[in-house]
Amino acid sequence: MNLFELIIRLKNLIAKDNEVANANNDENEFTVYAGNILKQRRIELGLTRNQLAVQTRITSPIIEAIENGWVEKLPEKAYLSTMLSHLENELRLESGSLKNAIKTKSKLPAKKSFNLDLELFNGWQGVIIYSLLILISILSINHHQRKLALSNNLTVNPIKIDSIDTEISAKGLLEFRTKVPSSIIIQDGKGNETYISNIKGRLELHLEPPLVIKIEPKPKSDSILRWRGKENLILNKQGSYVINN
Repeated sequence: MNLFELIIRLKNLIAKDNEVANANNDENEFTVYAGNILKQRRIELGLTRNQLAVQTRITSPIIEAIENGWVEKLPEKAYLSTMLSHLENELRLESGSLKNAIKTKSKLPAKKSFNLDLELFNGWQGVIIYSLLILISILSINHHQRKLALSNNLTVNPIKIDSIDTEISAKGLLEFRTKVPSSIIIQDGKGNETYISNIKGRLELHLEPPLVIKIEPKPKSDSILRWRGKENLILNKQGSYVINN
């Protein structure tokens, strides 16, 4: 399918859409005509909509919708046909005067939305179009990135992650396991203290040395205290564990 055929197909779809719109306009004209017949006869007999609703058992909003040509508020064709027959009998109108003058929206083709024919993308033409779209997108993004780089709003150099790696490697894993409820006090190199109480089971913390750790009560032989996976921490005279690296 070439570009000319695609334009013709789009034109035909638009024409069909317009035909449906014109059909809807015709529907409104017929509905208004039937509504005028109903309203004029009701007024001649001196009836209000509510009085006519009681006599025919048709709700007042439905009668109002028929009189004003509000197609979107009308019921389905089967129900509407029965209602129109009741109205004709109650108002002593000629049989079929309302039913033949009104068109329901069920007689009209459903309004079609404007959709591009997807069959276009099933052949080799679709592959070419898809490839062109991808190429245009890449060129557009590339142009935008270069424009930002020239205006100093974007760097084209990769981000250095040395500082991130250094920060991650500086931290270590402190692991503490105990069967007895314990408390731990951790002091970092800046003098900040962290107090954690009622520890029972396993505790893991990622911390950055230097550290001073104090555990109460003193860990028993079945307790485990590891730093970076090793159990080589030494308890000093003050009852604390000092970690320098």
